Amino acid sequence: MANYSNYYEKIKKGLTGAVTVAAGAVSRAAEVAKDLAEDLTSFKCLKGYKLAGHVASAGPGSSWKVFKAVSTKSGAVFPEVSVWILDKKTLTDQASRAGRARGFDTFFEQQRRSCTQMLRLKHPGVLKVLEPLEETGGQMVMITEPIFGSLTNVLSQFNDVPTAPDNRAGVMFSPLELKYGLYHIAETLHFLHQEAKLAHCNINPGSVIIAWNGSWKLAGFEHFASIQEFAIAGNRPQVFEYTSAHPSPWEEYRQPPLGYTAPELVGGCLSSNDVALSGAADCFSLAALTYQLVTGKVLLPVGSSTGNYRSRLSGLSGADMSGISGSLQPLLQAMLSMQTSARPNAAAYSGCQWFAEDMLLRCLKFVDSILQRDNSQKVNFLKDLLGMWQQFDDRLLQHHILPPIVSEMRNDMVALAALPVVLAIMARMKPEGFAASGILPVLKPIFEHADGEVLLALVRHLHVFYNLMPR
Repeated sequence: MANYSNYYEKIKKGLTGAVTVAAGAVSRAAEVAKDLAEDLTSFKCLKGYKLAGHVASAGPGSSWKVFKAVSTKSGAVFPEVSVWILDKKTLTDQASRAGRARGFDTFFEQQRRSCTQMLRLKHPGVLKVLEPLEETGGQMVMITEPIFGSLTNVLSQFNDVPTAPDNRAGVMFSPLELKYGLYHIAETLHFLHQEAKLAHCNINPGSVIIAWNGSWKLAGFEHFASIQEFAIAGNRPQVFEYTSAHPSPWEEYRQPPLGYTAPELVGGCLSSNDVALSGAADCFSLAALTYQLVTGKVLLPVGSSTGNYRSRLSGLSGADMSGISGSLQPLLQAMLSMQTSARPNAAAYSGCQWFAEDMLLRCLKFVDSILQRDNSQKVNFLKDLLGMWQQFDDRLLQHHILPPIVSEMRNDMVALAALPVVLAIMARMKPEGFAASGILPVLKPIFEHADGEVLLALVRHLHVFYNLMPR
């Protein structure tokens, strides 16, 4: 047992060292941010953070640049955050050279509106704003929960972010990750439509944000509208007028991408404007997004041309659905109907067989709600997961499944069932993935205070921990 004891002490020291190494890497990365952003010392919201590199982008034209930042406060609820920076000066200078010095004013006001709305909405499917928008003459800045990137970044494999870290560059999401993300978006839309009584009116890859743990969230609320206010036919928000097939950036940025916008929101598209606003507009957009993610093809590749848009709409009833599950095809066809009343709502989408019949998706949904489950449910789930965890890809295991299960090891009633799953997943990980998973601060005290059968199991698997320690 003496040899095990020495080995055990080495692992404990290794865990402490790994935490130190990770902190050092973050500190070194902070220096990179000096070359990626202007002097931001005037922003009060940034006083407690160190920038650590440009990692993502979002919004119209990827106008928001997203930086990783680390809190300098001990015990911060969010040790790592995302800092969103919109460079107003560069955009204004661009418009000035074209003789439109105030061309982006409408766009800037829309972004203020979006940030304010995200701060008001309290739902796990809405991007969490940690520090409200601050603004100077040259920049807008806000701080949110840590994100992986926008869906636009993912679809381009982060080629639109030249400084993207290695864990993002060239990334491709698995079909399960895409399905899991679409499910999250539908659940959030259900909340917006039924509880908040709002229509988002801007569902597109630039407004869908992937959080660091893999959850998909909504941002881009610049065009939201009250369903109650515009529930009466004839009393509706202003439609979007796409007057040019080749708009200037200041014209393009202030309207949703035409290829994802419902026909009732496009000026001159329908023969009658007497259509009440409802969540159906977002459901049309969700269907267009789903089609793209499942087939790899854009449903309405129309740019800003309303002529091309109307032409494509007329053929939607015969859209090529090959490659789409038979349990999803009828639903998508209905969601793309020109008649808003014929479109299934967000709840019908998230409740369809395409989601319900997927066992792996059901596992991910259980992990989402694991804190609300009783101990017996958790133990039974962990026993089942032990036989199927190999079917998940590494990113889902590392960022979504492993952290909450490690946290459950604090629960004496669940720890023994959780440990085999934790050890099995860790055995497949590489040292850099283990460090990036963010579980070190949680795992270290569990390892130090383990006893009984949990301690015995840990000792028997010391080689797993040893192989993940930094050399």
